[in-house]
Amino acid sequence: MADLLTIDVVARTGPVVVAGQNSLSRTAEWVEATEITETGQIPTPHRVILTCGVTLPDDSVGLRRLVKKLREVDVSAVFVLLGPRYVSALPPPLAQAADHYQLPLVALGQAAQLSTLAQHINSVLLNRRVTALAAADTIHRTFNELTVEGAGHWAVVHHAAELSQRPVVLENLGHQVLSYASADQSPSDLLADWEERSRRVRPSSPTGHDEHSSWLIEDVGARGQTWGRLLMLPATPHAHRRQTWEGGAGPELTRLVMQRAADALALNQLVGGNEERAERQAHADLLRSVLTHSLTGQELALRAHAAGVPMQRRRLVGAVVQHPSTSKPVPVQEDRHLEHLAVTAIRRTGTPALVAAVHTGTIALLLSLDPHDNEDKVLKSFSLILRQQARLILPQSKRDGDRDALEAQLVIGAGPAVESAQQARDSLSAALETAGVFLHIRPHTGPQTEGTPYATAQDLHLPGLLHSLRDDSRVHRYIENELGPLLDHDARHSTHLTVALAYYLDQGRNKTAAAEAAHMSRPSMYDKLERVQRILAVDLNEPRTCLSLQVAIHALNAVRAGSDG
Repeated sequence: MADLLTIDVVARTGPVVVAGQNSLSRTAEWVEATEITETGQIPTPHRVILTCGVTLPDDSVGLRRLVKKLREVDVSAVFVLLGPRYVSALPPPLAQAADHYQLPLVALGQAAQLSTLAQHINSVLLNRRVTALAAADTIHRTFNELTVEGAGHWAVVHHAAELSQRPVVLENLGHQVLSYASADQSPSDLLADWEERSRRVRPSSPTGHDEHSSWLIEDVGARGQTWGRLLMLPATPHAHRRQTWEGGAGPELTRLVMQRAADALALNQLVGGNEERAERQAHADLLRSVLTHSLTGQELALRAHAAGVPMQRRRLVGAVVQHPSTSKPVPVQEDRHLEHLAVTAIRRTGTPALVAAVHTGTIALLLSLDPHDNEDKVLKSFSLILRQQARLILPQSKRDGDRDALEAQLVIGAGPAVESAQQARDSLSAALETAGVFLHIRPHTGPQTEGTPYATAQDLHLPGLLHSLRDDSRVHRYIENELGPLLDHDARHSTHLTVALAYYLDQGRNKTAAAEAAHMSRPSMYDKLERVQRILAVDLNEPRTCLSLQVAIHALNAVRAGSDG
């Protein structure tokens, strides 16, 4: 209601708030020009009484009874025009009664026609009401669309800040930031010491206003389970703000924004999963930002710290877990199971990390290590815990009927440790590339084991190099020059001589070991190798010849793995 005093026609009268200053936030729906008496008609609630005061009681007791009556029927305020009865000031007993009952009392100093003044004010109020209705419709429509589209919490929070022109933060029950929109405030100022500041904000009701900080708070959850809080902070003083809506409807519309945003967040989370999904979505947004370089190092460190993963003065290591079915469609539920396993495993190591699925069948992690931590020890611990859990939990194991085989098929790649958030992309990209390459060369290098439970770029060796060159036409020509006749023979006669040659070379040119590895008799292996020599016109006892053939076989495996993927 305080904004009524700023309307031009009212401001020109030189209004002075005589009493009830603390109640000026009350709602005023209409202005009624009338002369009031103790025995007269009872005014309508939420009205501002505009009067000359000529019929007001003369005694202090009568004034007190009248003010009490007006307050009981919820009159918003009384505006008294000076001149007709009270020349220069309102009587002290009237002001004292208004203060006692917290009824705003305003003296209007410059002469004006009551009816004209009321007409102008009501015209403004009516326009504001229409504007408020349109704004409320926009708010409802915006959050309905976000709910129907299943928009993520970043989109919901962004629209809440956009509509209210105030910073908005979504946090979990541990006061870690899941998403935020800073409006005109700098992100560093908004998120500085967030957990400490947030813990101090405790309104008297789950949904309400904290008088000390002027924050608005809305609990987020459904079915009796609260999983987070939505917080709206005051706008930055002197910040440039476009006018979203006018006048006294502002606070009500701001509360409506908060309520609808919290409803959209709760409903989308109810459909998409529990509060853990909100944290995973926040981590996924940050990890994608790392990979796309859409955030500066400072912004990434700030947002990650608010999400519970410190990056300042830490060593960062990217890691990737890939599902054995990454090259095929993977059910969403299996993706989430693998993501859950990765989260559980990294938590058991006690290492802060961003963890989320970034592609189908691909879980990315960005580990935050203390400068004195040994990354190899942490990565090995994480990898072994993950494999142990995968052996027991991952649903696909029930279909495959071979838990140990499934556990061994998981591929874990790691990038180098880096010293700043700005370099995080280098480590995470290296981990993605390493895991992707190892997934394709694994059939020819063997699975990761307890001794080497994860791979780095240093573990890829020649197969890794050839995998990266698999589309080069010069590699294709080399394969044909070295193995072409043998491959043609196998294709025409189904003899699998190339396989026998690969076993022979992998076993260090030991024919007995090759026969055992291929599960065939020694005479059969000897015969196949003799035919290989005749077809290729080579001597398999010559080391340089065998080296060339082995490189060609590795290149062939890389080309075939690439076409299969």
